[in-house]
Amino acid sequence: MQSTTPATEGRPVARGVAIAITSGVAAALQTRLHGQLGSDLNDGTLTAIISFGLGLLILLTMFVLSQNMRRGVARIGQSVRAGQLPWWLLFGGFAGALTVFSQAMTAAAIGVALFTVAMVAGQTISSLVIDRIGLGPAGVIRPTAMRLLAAGVAVVAVIVGVWSELSSGGSWLLLLPVAAGFGIGYQQAANGRVRVAAGNAAAATLLNFSVGFTALCAAWLVTKLTGGFTPYVFPGEWWLYIGGALGVFQVLIMAIVVQWTGVLLLGLSLIFGQLAAALVLDAFAPDIVLTGNVYVGVVLALLAVLLASGLFRRRQTVQTA
Repeated sequence: MQSTTPATEGRPVARGVAIAITSGVAAALQTRLHGQLGSDLNDGTLTAIISFGLGLLILLTMFVLSQNMRRGVARIGQSVRAGQLPWWLLFGGFAGALTVFSQAMTAAAIGVALFTVAMVAGQTISSLVIDRIGLGPAGVIRPTAMRLLAAGVAVVAVIVGVWSELSSGGSWLLLLPVAAGFGIGYQQAANGRVRVAAGNAAAATLLNFSVGFTALCAAWLVTKLTGGFTPYVFPGEWWLYIGGALGVFQVLIMAIVVQWTGVLLLGLSLIFGQLAAALVLDAFAPDIVLTGNVYVGVVLALLAVLLASGLFRRRQTVQTA
């Protein structure tokens, strides 16, 4: 009988989860840096352009120095022309641009906590759908009861973790972070497929950053042409500008491990890494008081990862064998 979880059979799932968690930690650090830089510049889109621009500069330098990366970029084009890679999988970078755009448009209005819950909900649902239809490089992964439970636990983990910050009411603005969450699921699958076609994770990451940077620049120009240009005062702290390097690390990791974990487990691992890192960062922040619900949220996120990884199912199989 055909296995319902081919992505977890014969693949380094545990290693993929561990590596994906480090990507979540990087995402938490990047969020803090972007939040501070965006506040100083008072322009979230420009902050994202700076981040994507640095990441793109790093990747272009790698492109010049790495023959394997140049070959990988060439193989992407060859795969598209041969019909092996659908052209619409080349635009995973739009998801990153959509996430930043939705942050700039809605986070201040509905609150960061509610934004996070809505985005995670969209990401979790899209990950289940993408795994089911086999869009990612891991192939078809059916939504078993354990995976559905893991997805539900992940959403509850985020809600519990940010409960004290949730605003009282929602609005149509929630549609944007939900759409961003759906986009993240697509991005993970698309980047994974492009990475397989390229045979090189850096080549797939270069494409991702090129598309995202172009989209953000176009959006920024439109807003400035319609709203007018205002001068910027750039902060002098150099570390506020390294978010792009963290972004390169995240996309590289996602492109590599999604073929081992599938989209859902990758997303859950990222969520756990983000919550755990945010907890540690907040613990050292002098103006933030941690509450018990944050710790509960982190534990629930870890439980969701364990459920989706099939660890409990494998143990049960061994015990009943």
